[in-house]
Amino acid sequence: MARATAADPEFRLSADTVGPIVEICRGVDGLPLALELAAARVRSMGAAELADRLHGGFAVLSAGSRRAPRHRTLDATVRWSYELLGFAEQLLFLRLSVFATTFTIEDAEETCADDAVNRDAIANLIGALVDKSMATADTTLQPTRYSLLETLRAFGRERLDSATGLALRRRHLARAIREVEQARTELDGPDESGWGDRVEERFDDLRVAHRWALANRDVDAALRLVVGLREFAFRRMRYELFSWVDATLMLPDVDRHPLGAAAVASAAYGRFVRGDLDRAMTLAERSLEIERRDEVPPCGLHWRTMGNVAYYRGQADLAADFCSLMVDAARRDGTATRLVHALYMASVGLASAGQTEDSKRLADEALALAETTGNPTALASALYASGLAVEDAHPDLAAALLRRAVTHGDAGGNRWIGAFARTELVSLAGRSGDLDVALADASSVIDTWYRAGDWANQWLTLRQVAGVFARRGELHHAAVLHAAVRNALADTAMPIAADDSLRVAEMLGRLPSQLGSQGVDAAEREAAAMSANEVVHHTRHTIDRMLGPVGAAGR
Repeated sequence: MARATAADPEFRLSADTVGPIVEICRGVDGLPLALELAAARVRSMGAAELADRLHGGFAVLSAGSRRAPRHRTLDATVRWSYELLGFAEQLLFLRLSVFATTFTIEDAEETCADDAVNRDAIANLIGALVDKSMATADTTLQPTRYSLLETLRAFGRERLDSATGLALRRRHLARAIREVEQARTELDGPDESGWGDRVEERFDDLRVAHRWALANRDVDAALRLVVGLREFAFRRMRYELFSWVDATLMLPDVDRHPLGAAAVASAAYGRFVRGDLDRAMTLAERSLEIERRDEVPPCGLHWRTMGNVAYYRGQADLAADFCSLMVDAARRDGTATRLVHALYMASVGLASAGQTEDSKRLADEALALAETTGNPTALASALYASGLAVEDAHPDLAAALLRRAVTHGDAGGNRWIGAFARTELVSLAGRSGDLDVALADASSVIDTWYRAGDWANQWLTLRQVAGVFARRGELHHAAVLHAAVRNALADTAMPIAADDSLRVAEMLGRLPSQLGSQGVDAAEREAAAMSANEVVHHTRHTIDRMLGPVGAAGR
């Protein structure tokens, strides 16, 4: 900051510049020379533009210094180190720049080896690069993971010749697809967390592979990546994938590919979580039409999206129809984890409609099947359904089942099901009078949905918080939040235990008589003036004020 301010006295750290500044610091690996050069460029192009241009390499940091040649530019500094390498080391170093993040020796062998770089020599060459500070090694991981500093990686990419770079990127893309498709299968097994972590580690690399597939109009590769990653993205709330899906659907003849319908269904689900319900339904219907045209087995994700939209709109019977189609298709498919999820969704819908016996029957089937898989997400989903099925009659048992759902979700790395179960625990804590616990837990869940951009579930949580505000006697804040939820058309959204839905509706329905018409009008005006983001920030601020510094710190 001091260097940037010296170059441009008007430059200030602000909400607009803090993100680009962090990106610049990461992009140049915090190297002092690079930071000094970047600071000097802020005056001529601004932080945001500089951060964007650094993605294309470091020529933008070229400085007209009269100092020694190897200090004139960051590029010259890296070149000086590069020229000290042996010929084989230089070749491998340039090829390793294809990786956007860490890599193993096996990754390097499969991607970088050819007639010019012997596969058997790669392990020793990587060791030499580490010894010469041209690569780093993290030996705390097994297998050891290696990486290049971003400055070195950019240098290498700029110097790959076109023929070598093309072959290299093709091998890199092929390996990315193999990894994604293996992970897609393994995520439904007992080691869900381990495989999810592997995908997390490789996510930057997978992004690069997908961008290259798009740039080369490789429909098959782009589709295999986004369809293979969708369940990982749903569970880990890596909703960036939806932008990958949208970009993939812009390629020619996507809907003629065998995975086209599944990709369109993924786009539909992405629209649902972002709150675009009409577009979600349109895309889900399109996915179903493609499957019927091509006479391929249904992927089920279109019905999953349609069911979720119907739940959100309070259309219990319609949602039940979509869930029945999901269950029937999953039974024909024979994949245990897919059937568990379909049973869970159907069970939750029945519980929300007050059909608790049928809900429990499906939840019991789901749990028995989930236990045969050992899969954390399957177990968490079935336990959530089991908890909701008994919540009205046995709230203590429901809380225990929901806490088990959280435990299994966390064990599998499934952030979504953990937040979903915690939302229901907020409701139970509020009903039992543990209002501070309910608010503290709600604040954490609100953060989770907000960071991911999951607005469908955010509004469900905020509706529960409105009920907790009312129970606490914070009637104005309850009225404001209730009005905001109603404006988002989420006041009748499911899932929610049937009796609890009635209790919350009755409690919030008393607000006009408690506040008077003027009080309600004021609350509604306040809610109408806020954007969705402002509603979240207002709610968080209100919770922090209610809990005080001790309660807020305890989150």
